[in-house]
Amino acid sequence: YLLKDVLKGDLLSAIHAAVRGEPTLHPEAQRQLMRQMTQPAPKNLLDALTEREMDVLRLIARGQSNKEIAASLHLTEGTVKGYVSTILGKLQVADRTQAALYAVKHGVE
Repeated sequence: YLLKDVLKGDLLSAIHAAVRGEPTLHPEAQRQLMRQMTQPAPKNLLDALTEREMDVLRLIARGQSNKEIAASLHLTEGTVKGYVSTILGKLQVADRTQAALYAVKHGVE
């Protein structure tokens, strides 16, 4: 796994390693993975959301569309779509309806 901003030399080394069947993981990705593995899992999945993700989730729970959320939070629709995707992953739900139900069930207002 390499990041988009990988240097040419690092990319070539990674390709050679892949040819040899060796895994490649960018040092920053290694650090992030280690941080995630050493942090205790949140008791409540909502604890994993950032403040901005919580803002978006609140508006999803109120039935707002991505366009409405973007206008409310002064974001682009693309940015909101990214937040929604991240929220779905963190809450382990398949769609925004399930996210809204999860939010209501857990008292997100």
